[in-house]
Amino acid sequence: TEKYHCTDIEGWNYKGQKFDYAFAMESIYYTSSVKKALNKIYNLLKPGGVFLCGTDYYTENTATKRWSSAMGITMHLYSKKEWAELFENAGFDTKIRHIKDKTAKELWKQNMGTLFITGIKPQR
Repeated sequence: TEKYHCTDIEGWNYKGQKFDYAFAMESIYYTSSVKKALNKIYNLLKPGGVFLCGTDYYTENTATKRWSSAMGITMHLYSKKEWAELFENAGFDTKIRHIKDKTAKELWKQNMGTLFITGIKPQR
């Protein structure tokens, strides 16, 4: 039986459970500390577990840089390289790619797209 949890990573007490997958879309940059959130996600995954993370809010995507001030909330803005380093520092084997939508009306979605970061917890 498969189980899914939709939760706030910062406040969730997962009580030692281990998971095969974790997924975050347009959310991890809202945490008070991305570093702490990534460490927590790393620790909740089984060896070989995968964390899939998508974000449109990254330095190279200049169209989204104004989001934090426009919404009046704190958001952590990182470059593609910085995202990779954050994942790697948490212990993940990391892959990054852009997912572009060539049919989108917004040019940034066509040209820049979503930065998709995959972190795999090594099989140690």
